Amino acid sequence: MKKSALALITTGLMALTLHAQAVKESDLPQAEQDHLKAARNAAYKADPAVKQLGVDAKKARRDAMIKADPSVASILDQCMPLSGPAAVKSADLPPADKAKYDAAKKAADKANPAIKEQEAAAKKAVYAAAVKTDPTVAPIVKKLTSSN
Repeated sequence: MKKSALALITTGLMALTLHAQAVKESDLPQAEQDHLKAARNAAYKADPAVKQLGVDAKKARRDAMIKADPSVASILDQCMPLSGPAAVKSADLPPADKAKYDAAKKAADKANPAIKEQEAAAKKAVYAAAVKTDPTVAPIVKKLTSSN
């Protein structure tokens, strides 16, 4: 009896730990990423103000990182351009650039904690608009937001 209770508790703790870990869009299966992207793009067309929230948050993040370390600007042009798709994901940067990127992001967050709040609010608004535009993405959005 004690072993099964311990196993149950351990399983529960593992489930809580997994639940507490944030799921990123890049962790989703490709089909779900594509589905969410299509819904997001439809939401942007339906309400350009929603897209502008994300653009403003991205610009605030970029500006704060460049203020923290001006030499990171060329790196951000690759992984966080203000327009168009990124040429590379920040996780795929060369190690030296990744370290510089991470340090600038950490310094920017420390200097301006409101950036994270702005990004979170923009993401929440975009996800809500995506679900409004295409309710079938609700389970995908739930995966991304249930731990946040």
